[in-house]
Amino acid sequence: MTASALVRLLLRPMVSAATWRAGAHLLVAPLSAGAAAVLTCVGLLLVLVTAPLAPVRGYASEACALTLRELARLDARRLRAAFGVDLPVDVPGQEGDDPAAFRIAAYTLLRLPVAFGLSVLLLLVWGGCLWLVTLPAHLPLYEASEVDLGLFQVSTPERAGVVAAVAAVALLAVPHLVRALATADLALARTLLCGLTAARLAARVDEVERRRAAMVQAVEAERRRIERDLHDGTQQQLLSLSLLVGRVRQRLLHDPQSALALVDEIQAEARQAIADLRSLIRGLHPPILADLGLDAALSALAARCPVPVRVEVALSGGLPSAIESIAYFTVAEALTNVAKHAQARQVRIDVDGGGGRLHVTVADDGVGGARIVPGSGLTGLVDRAAAVDGRLHLSSPPGGPTVLSLDLPCAS
Repeated sequence: MTASALVRLLLRPMVSAATWRAGAHLLVAPLSAGAAAVLTCVGLLLVLVTAPLAPVRGYASEACALTLRELARLDARRLRAAFGVDLPVDVPGQEGDDPAAFRIAAYTLLRLPVAFGLSVLLLLVWGGCLWLVTLPAHLPLYEASEVDLGLFQVSTPERAGVVAAVAAVALLAVPHLVRALATADLALARTLLCGLTAARLAARVDEVERRRAAMVQAVEAERRRIERDLHDGTQQQLLSLSLLVGRVRQRLLHDPQSALALVDEIQAEARQAIADLRSLIRGLHPPILADLGLDAALSALAARCPVPVRVEVALSGGLPSAIESIAYFTVAEALTNVAKHAQARQVRIDVDGGGGRLHVTVADDGVGGARIVPGSGLTGLVDRAAAVDGRLHLSSPPGGPTVLSLDLPCAS
């Protein structure tokens, strides 16, 4: 290896853009860490203060969860920009008691002292090496041209030159120190931000498989219900129509007037059969959902609800039909429960399709106290959401408000 190649090898880490980017990030990290810690403390304090106040406790919890969720996304982008590393950050959901939310809160609070310590260490080492490298130039500025370095004193230009040479060699090791400090920062992030370890991932896979098995059973039960409804309802109506048509045929020749009365009866029976079929089809997949999309379908649900409903939909494009169906039936079940039990004065439905996820929130100002109990309509919707790697959460403290949150993947 030639001397020039050796010099390039030694200086390459020093002039690397990645080294300077990571070093600059470590130096200013206490600023962003401080801001994140303040936001986290404010959110947690808000939750604690509003804990006895049932009407606003749910909103405070949702606001804190939203803050932690955005901090998690910002941390993922920060780590990618600073160190070029994509960490699978476990972003918390809409509920405030999500374990990921507690990990994000712990990370933002621990990161402040860690970031401050790493920044001070890097500043001392980097600044100290630069100060010693330039010592021969500013040695005459000190009293008696002498500097006490603790272990020895530098009082001559020769000694200053030796110290500068040693510091220059040490300065070449600073990029490796930057790398070590960045590794420490990433280790903390991996420990707390990436909460889904292999064991947790396995548990999550087991949970998804269990939900999908429950979904298969629910689909089979639904198929049997449809079969029973068709057999006991529509089939009997069609059989009755067939018998009535036979009676009309017999009477047309002998008693046309009574035949006309039977025609009216046939028409009424046919209308009832059509209405029953429409009701059955609407329970499978509403035609308005397929024809006009989720926005129009939710507006139709809101129009039929006896409680005033405000609908806000922000969708930039179409959604997969399975996702639309889950969202539709979740809102339909929520509005049914509001009409039956909530004693609410108003309901708000918010739908947001940004970031590759569909977020649906149904909030009412009713009496609260709602729960997801086994065998209820919401239990089946929880399984349907989990089957597509989504989540359904209900927040309904006594006294209200009740907030039903649905989070689904919607990338086509």
